[in-house]
Amino acid sequence: MTNDKSLRGKRVRLIHCNDPYTKLQPGLEGKVEFVDDIGTVFVKWDNGSSLGLCRDDGDRWQVL
Repeated sequence: MTNDKSLRGKRVRLIHCNDPYTKLQPGLEGKVEFVDDIGTVFVKWDNGSSLGLCRDDGDRWQVL
């Protein structure tokens, strides 16, 4: 498992987002902007969104 802090600058692909209101779809890719102190991974998605992901809330992604 990758340390979330080391993800900064890496490209990721969304596997699952547990947010029922997001329009992000599995397979969408983006670049990690930063990871905050509680582990939220903030991604600049290729579709222009900047929604953060949280592993503890059920969000899943793949590092490319």
